[in-house]
Amino acid sequence: MRALEGAAGPPDRLAAMVQAKRAARPATLQESQAGTRPVRPSLVAALRRARQALQAYRQALEAGGTGTAVPSPGAGLPIVAEVKRRSPSAGDIAPSADAVSRALAYQRAGAAAVSVLADEAFFGGSPADVAAVARAVAVPVLFKDIVVEPWQIDLARQVGASAVLLIVAALEEDRLRSLLRYARDRGLETVVEVHTQRELERAMALDGVSVVGVNNRDLATFEVDTRTALRLLPQVPEGIVRLAESGYAAPDAVAEAWEAGADGVLVGEALMRSEDPGAFFEGALRAWARRA
Repeated sequence: MRALEGAAGPPDRLAAMVQAKRAARPATLQESQAGTRPVRPSLVAALRRARQALQAYRQALEAGGTGTAVPSPGAGLPIVAEVKRRSPSAGDIAPSADAVSRALAYQRAGAAAVSVLADEAFFGGSPADVAAVARAVAVPVLFKDIVVEPWQIDLARQVGASAVLLIVAALEEDRLRSLLRYARDRGLETVVEVHTQRELERAMALDGVSVVGVNNRDLATFEVDTRTALRLLPQVPEGIVRLAESGYAAPDAVAEAWEAGADGVLVGEALMRSEDPGAFFEGALRAWARRA
């Protein structure tokens, strides 16, 4: 949050969401209507496999592969496809969408992983959505929420998620470190999300970071600039999975992020508004092919 970094500016929308989330703890975790789930597939491994397959596809094209058809890269595409019915910035996106049907469509289209909003107040999701999707798909599931308390990590594990999101701007230093450790001790991977150079430096000072997400959306103002990922992704050290997030409305933009070094691109609104997610995925692969 801007308040955490000592900067002045417009009303901080993230701060309001954090405040609401801290007051939202359920009386019992059983209210999520989900029992304990087995450990899910690894988000890190899935994105690495998909990125390797994409690179192999690029090498085949450079070696002289031709043809009008675009072949599959073989292990899915490095896209994290998001189930999101609404957002504070866009309002209603697909308010009546069925989470499981949408997630299965993403899986069929070749998504390496699925992100599911667990927040109802701001995004129209729920932990029950995460649980239902985790039961239905074989790919890793990201529990997408503003995580500020350990109970949310316990809930993510209960509903069958593979990973949780930790937003650097929403967490003070000690809390960020403790939640990262808490998630790791419970077998969950974490996506540590940054938006600025300073936040990236904070993330890189942590032990055990396996995925860094660069969010193109300023969560204080909701303004989007996809150049943010292009600038920050190359600074993430080798060995850490790089995820580009927000603002990917067109397949060409996804291919540009891959070109900048993204091991995965999180796409939400564009896919939720699309009647054919597969066409978006194919468009991203064709755009990548044109860059070979």
